[in-house]
Parts: sequence; C-alpha cells; structure tokens
Amino acid sequence: MENRGYLMPRPTIYTDAIADEICARMSQGESLRQILKDEHMPGHTAVYGWLREKQAFADNYARARGDQADTYADEITQIADGADNTNYNSKRLQVDARKWVASKLKPKKYGERQSIEHSGPGGGPIEYTDTERAARLAAILGAVKGRKAAEGG
Repeated sequence: MENRGYLMPRPTIYTDAIADEICARMSQGESLRQILKDEHMPGHTAVYGWLREKQAFADNYARARGDQADTYADEITQIADGADNTNYNSKRLQVDARKWVASKLKPKKYGERQSIEHSGPGGGPIEYTDTERAARLAAILGAVKGRKAAEGG
C-alpha cells in the first residue's frame, strides 16, 4: 500500500507475531520508541493496552526489558573501548546513559546497592511500629537541634 502523504493505519489487534517481534527487538537493545516507528507496528496506546490486558505479553515484555539492560551493559564496554581523546565526552555520555537506563530496568543487578547490616541482638532486620519510628525520629531531630544551638547556629 502506497503512503501518499498521510499516515497509514497502525495495527491495534494483538498478535503473537507482533508481540514477539517487539520483545525480541527490545532484548537486542532497541527502545520501544524506535520499534514503534516502523509502519507495521502498533502505536504506544495499543502496546500499553496489551500490557494491561495480556499477561503473557506483559511477562515477556518484562523479561525483554531485563535483557535490554544486559544488552546496554554489554555495549558499555564496547563504547568505552572505542573512546579516544577526540570523542571522549560523546562516549562518556553514551556510557552514562546506558548505565542509567540499565540501573532502572534491572536495579538489583545494575542499580546502586545500599545495605544496612545489623549485628546486634537478634541479628535480623529491626522493625519498629509507626509510633516507635516517629519517637526515634523526633529524638534524632531534637539532638540535631540541640547541637546546632550549642554551636551557636
């Protein structure tokens, strides 16, 4: 069908073939935005509707996003290895963007890790009620306020 300057209708009916192509391309590092630019692909609204309505697609999509994070992590080394003095800032931006996206797509693997260990009695996580938490916070804030007053601030 020839496109004579007007937008071609995009598919809105879910098919396994389109869903599989979206997930496969995403796994290889393409963004959803890039994928949906193709004329044979649906629009964002259709895809987001499918994600809400089709559990199997939502599961595959989530796995594809995780794979996409791994692909970005693999690309980081390639980009960094290709950097030289003339394109350093450009390559650094590419690396930083991929690191950020990978950390959001797969935070347990690529995100910043922060952990608090408790080695006191019981050895496990400390749990407080909301009242206990509020009392401890008030005590900490009071101590800070007292120190500032003592220092003349």
